[in-house]
Amino acid sequence: MPIIIPRLSDPGNASVDERDEHLMLLEAARPSLDVEWTETLAAAEAAGDHNVMGYPSMVAYLKDRLGMAGGRANRYVRNARAGLKHEATFSAWKQRLISGDEAELMFQASEKLPDKYPEAENTLLELVGDGVDETRRILDYWRADVDLPGVKLDAGQQLLRRRFDVTGDRTG
Repeated sequence: MPIIIPRLSDPGNASVDERDEHLMLLEAARPSLDVEWTETLAAAEAAGDHNVMGYPSMVAYLKDRLGMAGGRANRYVRNARAGLKHEATFSAWKQRLISGDEAELMFQASEKLPDKYPEAENTLLELVGDGVDETRRILDYWRADVDLPGVKLDAGQQLLRRRFDVTGDRTG
């Protein structure tokens, strides 16, 4: 069922309560719109719509046709591709088990460790969902745990590498 939010005709003349309510309605609608945007973009990318329309890439299409900045277009395309590749993460976002920001962090983690993410995806999804900061901490911990196996330092090695240098300058 579509979400219909009436426009606030003149936000400058609206009351504090009217603006507050309107912002809350808009923010409540944003996750559905973001998911639909990503899902549609993923389908367009997979079908090669940009080729049919004469663009060399989906990013070029977004930049030219929708007037999007390159960085934003790249981010959207990366998320769409990751959503296609990591269905469980996209599904959790779609079902609002995780936020769009959390999904983006998960997709970034999948790019950094593409060989490790698929086997950890469901476990990570069980751990995240309590906010962006907590999700970032969990993903950082996971990446540190699985990245560069055999290179991690034990506690003794870490202690030996710690140091504190004090140097004087010309003024003492």
